[in-house]
Amino acid sequence: GTRSRLGDRERELDRDRDSIFRIRDHRRRLETSFRDETLKSLERDKIETTGCDVGKKSNLPAQNPLVIGEELQYWTDKDGDQPLFSQIEAMHSDLVAVGRDGRLYSWKWTESEAYKNPENTNIHHPKAAALGLVQEKITLLSTCMVRASVLTESGKIATWLDESLSSVSSKLEHPAQHFSEFQSDGVVSLHTCSLYSCARLESGALYWWGVMPFTQRKKLVERSSKKKK
Repeated sequence: GTRSRLGDRERELDRDRDSIFRIRDHRRRLETSFRDETLKSLERDKIETTGCDVGKKSNLPAQNPLVIGEELQYWTDKDGDQPLFSQIEAMHSDLVAVGRDGRLYSWKWTESEAYKNPENTNIHHPKAAALGLVQEKITLLSTCMVRASVLTESGKIATWLDESLSSVSSKLEHPAQHFSEFQSDGVVSLHTCSLYSCARLESGALYWWGVMPFTQRKKLVERSSKKKK
């Protein structure tokens, strides 16, 4: 009785192995066939496209969508001197830089020269005064397409938005100020995205400010709706 049961088990295992091997071989054949057909189709499309393009290219001039200028433009200040920078970042409307002197600089993409304040030679960014950064020395800068934050040597943080969002900037910008959370735990790095800014502290803690992400806003709205009911 024991031998017959063992024999039955072995036969079942053999059948299972054969079934697995058949499935695997069948899948390999399908994959090989699909790959070969795909390659043939791509090759046919390539030949047809090349044949069609020969006639077109003979009549059309060569076009390059990327144009690289060969003329260098130097970043100069009001006196014609060339400032030295410790950091340069790009936003939607301008290049933003931090000079080695800790000052904030701006050069709009639409302007032929960098920003120069006609009344104060120490101001090199149109928002420096409003952000309270004229007398501050910047040590960290983080930007994305539409948002920027800086940390100053005195421990203050300022945030502003790209000028393309001027209609809402007054609600989301803040001048240089101290945050109590950062007084005993220093800021190691700043990070920004389109909605908010984030500071990483020496302890590893993360603090963020700005517009709450969509999923969190949705949860708050749902909680508020439930409370009203």
